[in-house]
Amino acid sequence: MNLKGKKSKFLALTGLAIIIFIAFSPSFSLGFVNFDDDNHLLKNAATVRFDFNSFNLIWTQHVQRIYIPLTTLSFALERNIVGLNPWLYHVDKLLLHLGNSILVALIALRLNIPLAGAFFAGAIFG
Repeated sequence: MNLKGKKSKFLALTGLAIIIFIAFSPSFSLGFVNFDDDNHLLKNAATVRFDFNSFNLIWTQHVQRIYIPLTTLSFALERNIVGLNPWLYHVDKLLLHLGNSILVALIALRLNIPLAGAFFAGAIFG
């Protein structure tokens, strides 16, 4: 890929990140929600401490009838590092979402989808 192509790809991915950041930035002013934060984080014994018993529970429990050990692990790490400050959870989840959206666009590019299509795929995921 030539320099012009690399610059176009960089600008497209940067634009994608900016659009997703702007779309999700209102979440920074929100607290936890009653939809699932109470069961996944606030009432979940696996997130209270980060020890052997909690780690075992993370990999064996179902939360609201679904098996989500990586989500629970993320919540346990966050809760034990920053406590229950919703702003930091929102920032972390936004960064993870941005990374995944860019990854979708990069995978699309590796599949030889044109830059506009890859941008669109990343934007739809985001």
